[in-house]
Amino acid sequence: MDYKVLVVSGSGLMGTNYQKATDHLAQLVNDAMREGWKPQGGIAVGDTQMTKEPYLMQAMVKG
Repeated sequence: MDYKVLVVSGSGLMGTNYQKATDHLAQLVNDAMREGWKPQGGIAVGDTQMTKEPYLMQAMVKG
């Protein structure tokens, strides 16, 4: 079984832009699903320790 995590930045020009990030992540997930990957669990939100830049993450499995 293969495993990967799709990661998208939630930062925008004027601060956090979760709508843009979720749209981008959804497109990546849809593309991966067409290649045989399946989402595992829900979307996780995290940020970097130094800059506090937010990220959205989705685990994917295949095989």
